[in-house]
Amino acid sequence: SSYIFIETLEESNNQRVSTYPNPSTHYLVLSNINSDYISIDIKDKLGKILLSKTYQEVYDNSVKINIDMLPVGLYFLDINTGNSQQIERFIKE
Repeated sequence: SSYIFIETLEESNNQRVSTYPNPSTHYLVLSNINSDYISIDIKDKLGKILLSKTYQEVYDNSVKINIDMLPVGLYFLDINTGNSQQIERFIKE
């Protein structure tokens, strides 16, 4: 007989990095980081990188990013932990 492994959506969501608050005015918090390393690119709607950060050490599974310098608008957050990659969108108010 053969076995098929099916990963449930709930299990994969537990591995996702959470981003809040959204919308935001001054900063974003990324939490549920299950890695010592994370790189983050903030891009505008045209894909231009406006801010790029890399953290070699992550404490308490979270990082805080200052977004005061960004104009009001819609942005995309490209998150890479080495183990996984995801894209989130957020609004700067």
